[in-house]
Amino acid sequence: MSLDGKIKIIRTSPRPAEKIRALQEIDKLYREDPNGEEYGFSLLPQDIAELLEKKWAWEASQKKPKSNCHWVPADHRNGTGLCIGDQNYIIPRNRYDNVRQLPLRLLHIESGIPGIYYFNGQPDFGPCAYDSVKVEGYSFMRYQADMTQEEKLLEACIQERAIKQFALKWGWGQDRDAIERIRIFLSNLDEPDFTKRRLYVLHECIDLETVMIVPREIHTFYKHSGGISLYGAVFR
Repeated sequence: MSLDGKIKIIRTSPRPAEKIRALQEIDKLYREDPNGEEYGFSLLPQDIAELLEKKWAWEASQKKPKSNCHWVPADHRNGTGLCIGDQNYIIPRNRYDNVRQLPLRLLHIESGIPGIYYFNGQPDFGPCAYDSVKVEGYSFMRYQADMTQEEKLLEACIQERAIKQFALKWGWGQDRDAIERIRIFLSNLDEPDFTKRRLYVLHECIDLETVMIVPREIHTFYKHSGGISLYGAVFR
C-alpha cells in the first residue's frame, strides 16, 4: 500500500488495529530512510508527523525491567535487546503472581526461555506462549478510569472473544462449559494443590489483534505496556 493509502487509513479508519498498523508501517519507512527524498520526516503531513512523535515518546516511556535483571547488549536505551532476569530473584507473591514462589531460574526453565527479547520497548512473549489467536476487527479495550467515551464505545470485550476463539481452536466448542474450561485452564486459583495450578494470563499484543496465552509470572516480571496504552497515547 502506498504512503498516501496508509495516511488515509490513519485519518479515516474506525478500526484501532488498522490505524496502529498503518502508523507502524509509516514509522518503519521513516526509520529506514530518515533523510530520504521519499519518506523523509520533513515531507510527512504535519498531523502524521505529530502522531509519529507521540508514538516515539510513548516508546521512550515504556515500562521495562530496571532492576533484578541485566540486558544484552548492556546499552538498551532504545528498548531493544535481550532482558535476562536475575536467576535467583523470586517475584513477590500475591493471590495471582508467583504463588509457587519459584525463582526466575526455574520459571525460565519451565517456560523454555533464557529471558525476553524487547524491540522498541515491546516484549516478545512468542517463544514462551502456550498458544495465540487473532481477534481481528476489534480493539483491546479494558476498563480504565481515564478512558474517553470514544474508547469505551470501541470496547469489544477482547479477552472474552479471545477465550471463545481459543475454545473453538482447541475443539472444545463455544458453549458456556467450553468457555469455563478455558478460564480454569488459564488460572485455576481454586485448585488447593498449587503445583497443579495452570497459571497463565492473556497477553494483548501491540498489533491490537493478537492475544497470547503466556505464563503469568514471566508476564509479570517482564514489564511492558501494550496496544491499549499505545492507542491511547497516540490517538487520544
